[in-house]
Amino acid sequence: MADTPLIRTLDPGDCDIMVSIIREGLRSLTGGSCGSGVDDRELDDLYAAYRAEGRRYLVLSEGEALLGGGGFAPLKGREGEGICELQRMYLRPESRGRGLGRLLLERLLAEAVAAGYHRCYLETHRNMTAAQKLYARFGFRRAEDRTGATGHSACDLFFVKDLSADPHREA
Repeated sequence: MADTPLIRTLDPGDCDIMVSIIREGLRSLTGGSCGSGVDDRELDDLYAAYRAEGRRYLVLSEGEALLGGGGFAPLKGREGEGICELQRMYLRPESRGRGLGRLLLERLLAEAVAAGYHRCYLETHRNMTAAQKLYARFGFRRAEDRTGATGHSACDLFFVKDLSADPHREA
């Protein structure tokens, strides 16, 4: 019998594995092109990147195995406006399709609300179809244009969610 999945805050010892999961996800789904996020400097020290106020990175583990994670931070270029960006939400390929992304997203949105955010923005790639379905189930709606200054030019789809009404539940 498998252990119950645990969602917890990123620890320094998780970083190498989590960065590997993120980069492999980006490479497999977007080709790892320039602007995809695969070379983001924040990945050089993931733990430090999410230590500041208003930032959080959560990991999903089962027993000793790290299955994936995701985070949020103030939307670059729109700081101080109460908008967070959902960032780097990736699961290992063998962990997908088990409802773990739903559990992780629900927790991330709840923590974003607790951190004072009223809107959540994200960018994704057209190849990430399962993620798009998950976002839609949680009430994210497509935005026509990019918002903020994320630097992820390879991402070609943009979504936004109002966090003020039942923010962290599936729609």
